[in-house]
Amino acid sequence: GFAGGGATAEDVKLMKDTVGADVEVKASGGVRNLEDFNKMVEAGATRIGASAGVQIMQGLEADSDY
Repeated sequence: GFAGGGATAEDVKLMKDTVGADVEVKASGGVRNLEDFNKMVEAGATRIGASAGVQIMQGLEADSDY
């Protein structure tokens, strides 16, 4: 759903702990840089939804909140 603030690593970990290893979790929104990306993956995300994907892969900070 839409909650306004985007995913947090804590949200992702809670969902992953709840659904288990057989279900994938997508972190979407709030992923603005490589550090955020890595935190989401470490928390259990197997998919990332980010409008700043190119900047993230280049190691840059996203330049918008969208």
